[in-house]
Amino acid sequence: MARHRATVFFLVPTQWQRLLALPDAARAAADWSSVRCAILAGAPVAPETKARIAAWLGPDRLWEFYGSSETGTVTVIGPRDHAAHPGSVGRPPAGVSLRVLDDAGAPVAAGEVGEVHVRSAAVMAGYLADDGTLSRPGERDGHVSVGDLGRVDADGWLTLVDRKHDTIISGGLNVYPAEIERVLAEHPDVAGAVCFGVPDDEWGQRVAAVIAPRPGATLDDAALQAFLRPRLAGYKLPRAVAYCTLDELPVGGSGKALRRAARARFAAALR
Repeated sequence: MARHRATVFFLVPTQWQRLLALPDAARAAADWSSVRCAILAGAPVAPETKARIAAWLGPDRLWEFYGSSETGTVTVIGPRDHAAHPGSVGRPPAGVSLRVLDDAGAPVAAGEVGEVHVRSAAVMAGYLADDGTLSRPGERDGHVSVGDLGRVDADGWLTLVDRKHDTIISGGLNVYPAEIERVLAEHPDVAGAVCFGVPDDEWGQRVAAVIAPRPGATLDDAALQAFLRPRLAGYKLPRAVAYCTLDELPVGGSGKALRRAARARFAAALR
């Protein structure tokens, strides 16, 4: 009896974006018959992008994990739950305690944004200081945070909002760059984007975006704004934009947006 190998592989969002940017013929020729599980992790991914990956792989293959080096795996979402919970990174597996807390350390209501804290056997002992001591900054009742903001619905599904220190405050309102990046990713001609705040004399900060068009596509500022307006509140719209290639887009190896690098590198090109 012939044996069939079952393939499990892990790709970060940047790698998936490059695969999705391949010509249609190249993607159509891919043979996924041996793949039993494809794991997506490392950075937030727009629901539209996850849908494209799942459609290409076929049913019951795409899994997404959320976690960090400090916490281990925090949540998991399987292939049958992506459509019902778009944008969610899943629920905690057995043995993981997840809390979303306000700045005072109190739990926020279901659906409200707070800082994600986690406790499990995989959580780090602490950060090692030069004097040999260990510390876990921001620890709350044994739960540690790596600075992610998120919200949990009434059924326990976690949706990440952004990194706490990346929040833009414009006219006294909080703007989360990752939300804008996810909406930009829905545009058929956008291969990737990094959003961040820049100083503004009137509003304190305004939203800026560095955008990589898909190969062969041309993006028009006016058309891009027309696409975004029905999908974002007015104060969240990018007011300064620069363009680059996908290879030039300031993201880390795992696909995480490098917002400080984007601000430093593209400030002069923003218009």
